[in-house]
Amino acid sequence: MTSRLLWQPAAVAEPVFSSRLFVSAQERRLFLIVVAATLYQASLCLVNTVAFRINGSLVMLAEMLVYALALACVAREIPRYMGLMLLVTAVNVCLLFLLRGYVEPKSARDLLIVLLFFWLGWRHGTPQLVDKVLTCILLLAIGMGLFEWLALDTYVKLFHTFSYFMNQSGIGANGGAIFEGQALTLNGFRPEGIGRTILPWLFGAHRISSVMLEPVSLGNLAVITLIWAISRDRWQERQALFFLFAAAFLIALSDSRFGLVVSGLIVLVRLIWPLAGYGVLALAPWAMIGFLYLYSAVFFDGVYTDSFAGRLMHSGQVLTELPLKEWLGWQSPLRDYGDMGYGYILTRFGLFYLLFAWLVLWRIPLLAPRSIRLRGLISIYITMILSISGTSLFALKTAGLLWFMLGTLCAVALNSRTSAAITAKETYP
Repeated sequence: MTSRLLWQPAAVAEPVFSSRLFVSAQERRLFLIVVAATLYQASLCLVNTVAFRINGSLVMLAEMLVYALALACVAREIPRYMGLMLLVTAVNVCLLFLLRGYVEPKSARDLLIVLLFFWLGWRHGTPQLVDKVLTCILLLAIGMGLFEWLALDTYVKLFHTFSYFMNQSGIGANGGAIFEGQALTLNGFRPEGIGRTILPWLFGAHRISSVMLEPVSLGNLAVITLIWAISRDRWQERQALFFLFAAAFLIALSDSRFGLVVSGLIVLVRLIWPLAGYGVLALAPWAMIGFLYLYSAVFFDGVYTDSFAGRLMHSGQVLTELPLKEWLGWQSPLRDYGDMGYGYILTRFGLFYLLFAWLVLWRIPLLAPRSIRLRGLISIYITMILSISGTSLFALKTAGLLWFMLGTLCAVALNSRTSAAITAKETYP
């Protein structure tokens, strides 16, 4: 009883049939917030290309506006569990800032995205709304992807992604581009000697980014879409098939090796893994840390390669060299861990907080099969992306959507459980 009361979300109203796109003004606001969180970078890139320069400060202001709009939707009432998480998170962030001797705002921002969008989905999200949001984003992503592929010269006149990212960070300046006059991001092309993995005869070396501006982010969006589609009880229904097609198409466009490998793993788990065994997936990130540590310690030969196996080796090598202070997040100054996600989260958030937060997520008492699958499959995504990428798990354009989905289905599952318990109590006093 204590667990159920602690995790009790707000009541989620049953969807009412309506010929309108949105059943309420609240649903329309949520739709706009989550879509804006995903597409704000594309909008700023368009402004940067055709109007005026967008620097890092303006991007930060745009993000803060999205956070403020999301917070305005949920701040009137703080559920007991969310108050606990906010308190623990604030204490952890402040304590680590004191131990390091300086403030590192990005780590606080990363946690804000996770907590805020999970909270937003928990309080107000519905599966129908997620379907609408995802359908809108995917239609835009497919349309813009085709535009970038078939009319690249025109596309870069509107979305000069190389200059957009260079204005923010300076990456690519002073000869950092692959070739003179490059208009797409540095990873928008496969370098010579590596080449495209998916349909090179059709797309050449070009990796398409579409509205996500980076092919890595487009591949991540595809994996998130796949997870949402196959977490359903009946994933052969028409809308789920559209999501599956869109995920496959976006992986092909972006030439996402991560998307290809992880999608295959996720589909395999969905097909053969019994629902009763999904709780084991709570151990996935910690098992991966152990695997990477041992893998690198045994097989590392001093040579790194930009391949999937090479990325795993590199992440493991970082873990073998990580001093205790960095495992706990106390090290100062913080080092840049690039594409090594486990090194990034351990040094930024600390091992104790990560253990606590992951335990809290997996202690949410879910009974609905769809919610159990979604949490388990998202855990696989998190486990794998931290193995080969540094901060893309916390990129607002995909993280907001991911945590909104999870918060939505966790709330739906709990309300279903509560309703069933109330009905049983009334029927069998």
